[in-house]
Amino acid sequence: MSEATIRAAIVALVDAVTGVGPVYGRRRWVAEVKDVKSLFVESGHLNVWFVRRKKTPAGHATQGPSHESRRHTFHIEGFYGLDDAADSEETFTTIVERVCTAIRGNYRLSGTCFDNGPANVEDQDYRMLAGVLCHYALVSVEAEELESC
Repeated sequence: MSEATIRAAIVALVDAVTGVGPVYGRRRWVAEVKDVKSLFVESGHLNVWFVRRKKTPAGHATQGPSHESRRHTFHIEGFYGLDDAADSEETFTTIVERVCTAIRGNYRLSGTCFDNGPANVEDQDYRMLAGVLCHYALVSVEAEELESC
């Protein structure tokens, strides 16, 4: 399978998680406020997720020199508008855990890869997105594909 196919499977898994807003298979950038609302806001709250490849080292697979192994590292980034009165940090942490559970519960990412690792929460902090202070999470997952050479 290709990187794009694996990424699409991750997007679909994240998109199916309860509480997740719009999910994109790439980082989206906006220049105007109207675009923030149309692309990043759901139910009146900024809540958006991006899935993109970070790196892909390659090497010969254990199946022999006629097979190449490519191990993609995908970053799943979530942004959730901060609202202290609504305890948004707890809500966001719950959503992040659901994303990890969805990945963990889908070995081989819906059959799109030879093998995949667990979802790792690499960072959970605060970031600005489109002028809005947000909770931020970076979840990484590795997925191995085999190609015949």
